[in-house]
Amino acid sequence: MIITEIQGEKETAVCNCNEYIVISFNPFYSSQNLSGGYSIMLQTFICKATGKSLQQSDESVNIRWISLSNLKTLLEENENAFYPMHINAMKKYIDEKQK
Repeated sequence: MIITEIQGEKETAVCNCNEYIVISFNPFYSSQNLSGGYSIMLQTFICKATGKSLQQSDESVNIRWISLSNLKTLLEENENAFYPMHINAMKKYIDEKQK
């Protein structure tokens, strides 16, 4: 797939400051684990894409598109089936789309 749009991308700022090139942006959601084997931060973006969907990956299992209502049900019934770093972002997305 080819990413054609990233929500908020037009508000991105880049500056050359004190010998650093700095990019500032607003992701849809930021997450950081506070415990576990190693520290990780995750930036979630809302994007539009064109092209063929990924069929398989070494990083994912059972890749597929599902409806928002199905995602909500899956989260409510078995939150543990999801990678913890993604759960709050998915819940926020669902809440925003249901307004």
